[in-house]
Amino acid sequence: MPCANDETTRKAYNEQTDRMLLAAITTGLKGYPVHEVLYRSPETAEEAIRISITVAQADVQERRNNAFQVEMEADITPSGRMMVEILVRVG
Repeated sequence: MPCANDETTRKAYNEQTDRMLLAAITTGLKGYPVHEVLYRSPETAEEAIRISITVAQADVQERRNNAFQVEMEADITPSGRMMVEILVRVG
């Protein structure tokens, strides 16, 4: 994205970047998670990731017939990279 000096342009660039990131994440999903993400229509990439991880873990656990719990924290670094930390408890 080009460098913007005024706040309005910067905000528009950031919103466009967020939409592009969300579209890229949604496009890269496969199986049950993609259907659930498209159905729920998340507004942020973090929401899409949270939904997809939860659905994927639920699918795995359904196959195993065990209880599950997913805890996830997603953080966007200053460089725009998404850092995801996942803790899964099965039991």
